[in-house]
Amino acid sequence: MAINETARKVFLAYFITHIPATMLIDAQVVLPERIVPTFAKRLLRWHIETNNDVLMANMPRWLVGLVTCELLFQLPFFFYAVSALRRRDNGARGGLLAYGAHTATTLVPILQYIWEYPSLGNAERWQLIAIYLPYLVVPLWIVSCVIGESEPFPTKLKTRRKRA
Repeated sequence: MAINETARKVFLAYFITHIPATMLIDAQVVLPERIVPTFAKRLLRWHIETNNDVLMANMPRWLVGLVTCELLFQLPFFFYAVSALRRRDNGARGGLLAYGAHTATTLVPILQYIWEYPSLGNAERWQLIAIYLPYLVVPLWIVSCVIGESEPFPTKLKTRRKRA
């Protein structure tokens, strides 16, 4: 299944919104507190309090590894992906495939942590899962669009019928 126009727009929105989320929220798992802007700290605190995000509140050690990979490899790729999606660049296939597979895999321990966290009520658990689920669903959608395609952005062949 190639990347149709609807998918391309969803993927673009996903990557564009993922850039500030990574830089302002996720990066706080790894960066020293003294270099994080005050407004970003407040934003994370608001998110934790509003959504009872036990993952970001506790920041388990294994999360540091995942976020380090996100900052070193995924964040630069987000900028490339935005450009490639805008240009409908078939050369981005490998990067999109690697990104989608890697990110979907990282969501397994994240969702399991939320699912098994003992003090979360069902409503809180499902709310958190709903917040994190797009970071599983969209990467899997990306993989499904590019895995079997040598050219994920199909070129439209313009054919003209000869009039008799």
